[in-house]
Amino acid sequence: MTHATADDIRELDADEITPADVDIEHVRAGLTDEENLVRTHAAKIAAALAAQDPDTVVPVVPTLLDRLAEDHSVVLKESLTALALVADERPAELADGVPALVDLLDHDLPLVRTFAARVVRPVAAEHPEWFATELDDLLATLDSEITNLVEGLEEPPMGGLSTFEQYRAIGEEGRKRQLAARAVAANVVVAVAEADSAALVEHVPAIVDLLDSDDTLLVTTGADVIGVVAEDHPDATSTAVEPLCACLDTHDGAVRASVVTALGYIGDDRAVSPLREVATDTDADEDLRALAAETADWLDRDAA
Repeated sequence: MTHATADDIRELDADEITPADVDIEHVRAGLTDEENLVRTHAAKIAAALAAQDPDTVVPVVPTLLDRLAEDHSVVLKESLTALALVADERPAELADGVPALVDLLDHDLPLVRTFAARVVRPVAAEHPEWFATELDDLLATLDSEITNLVEGLEEPPMGGLSTFEQYRAIGEEGRKRQLAARAVAANVVVAVAEADSAALVEHVPAIVDLLDSDDTLLVTTGADVIGVVAEDHPDATSTAVEPLCACLDTHDGAVRASVVTALGYIGDDRAVSPLREVATDTDADEDLRALAAETADWLDRDAA
């Protein structure tokens, strides 16, 4: 019996292969080769196989997860592509990769963040409890600055206006990728809270900090998480009352609805007056006004 080597993978064409053409051990050998080009090719083969039948690459999932520590961005991208296809069908296979995947949501390259998010989304949907130990990193991702890849570019570089517009488009695409990864991280934090609210209790101060953000996604996430935690642990969220009340001044209906709900679960009568203001705000949605009035009445009765 001969050992599989990287040489066995070099001649395969990712655009033409079928699972029947490939010995998965050859893919494993290629993924662990010292040469970047070989690892990249093996990862492309794995992605191509996963696109046809995710089950065929399950044996090399641990090796693909090892590749998440790569410095080579193309190997990372192709490995994540294969893992995303497996995650869609068999998310349980990726349990050991959760810490590395969360780390990649805050990767220096927005493209890598996007591909990591594609893996995290289906895994977290099925197993949010796996992410409870990663809350520090998830919250750090929410707190990280959205960077401009072409910051400081105020005049067209050499190449004229068309090149300038291309640079701006690259910058905008990078921003969108960062925001998309942030949105996935936010959804995971909410999912963890819904699965195990106690896991968020020690993180309440960081969650409250989200309420001071200019990003409505983060404010809504903060309010939603506080509401979930407050339902089971109201005393743990008492410091959130005033920051939440401050958020009622926004004109964003979704934010205000999440904030009103959270205040109701906390059950602190300090929120009564701000809630009354929302209830009488003629510019607010009728359902929101009714919710605010009902919540204020409930808190008032409870205080009495």
